[in-house]
Amino acid sequence: FSTAGYGTTTAGSITNPTVALYSDTSTFNLGGGTIPASTSSYITSTSWYNLNVTGWVNLGGNCTIQNSLNIYSGGTLSDLNTYTITSYATALSGSLITGDYTLASGKIFILNSGANWEVYKNKTITINGILSCNASVNNKVIIKPQEADTYYGINVASGTTLDVNGLMIKGINTSGLVLGSGSTINKLNYVDFRQGQAGGTYLNVLNGMTKTLNGCTFDDISSGTNVTAKNSTKLSFTNYTVGSNLDSVEAGSSVMWLGETYVTISLDKNE
Repeated sequence: FSTAGYGTTTAGSITNPTVALYSDTSTFNLGGGTIPASTSSYITSTSWYNLNVTGWVNLGGNCTIQNSLNIYSGGTLSDLNTYTITSYATALSGSLITGDYTLASGKIFILNSGANWEVYKNKTITINGILSCNASVNNKVIIKPQEADTYYGINVASGTTLDVNGLMIKGINTSGLVLGSGSTINKLNYVDFRQGQAGGTYLNVLNGMTKTLNGCTFDDISSGTNVTAKNSTKLSFTNYTVGSNLDSVEAGSSVMWLGETYVTISLDKNE
């Protein structure tokens, strides 16, 4: 089935298609169903130009979004823990449930207030483009494990930019949020790190940047560290909330926790 040349095609729901689904240059609006549901060996993937998800959609094969993926509030795209999603531009206002996910190089992933991203056990989010989040501090985007007591990874690759405000990261694996060599932090503010895997780190910065991060929260991680800094990375934190963990800092790097204010008050002896 192809929507090539049809402009915009709207389907309330797709149920048990028996052919591969393909969109060349058009927009496909999908309110529910499974794409594709068939287990036939020749149906190995789906390819879309623009895919808009407004209901609950299960992904039954590997999926490539050639231009833009929009998951609207009330919409959910689930890959059933088996398949790989590769997208070129994504806007998430609803829910995304993934195994391995890759954002293509040079493209943008926009996380909107109230969005929810669940990741299956031992799977990895790989960001090769721009991760943008400008959520309300009181309505943060949440990235968390799909199952309780499991963990996942987030790798931010070389050439990637983080422009993040208002994000909660729960259940990250021992590697933490990895900011690789050559990645750039535009901002990384009001990020909550919670329920990390024992023995790991929450924020693992390898890019050699000098940056101030504001409003971040780190809860305790058993036998772990809040921040790992390497390759001459120099980080400062302001307006933070931090547990009892220490940091892992390589020679030539630094992590500074700022913002403590000392006030000297002189009282007249008659007052």
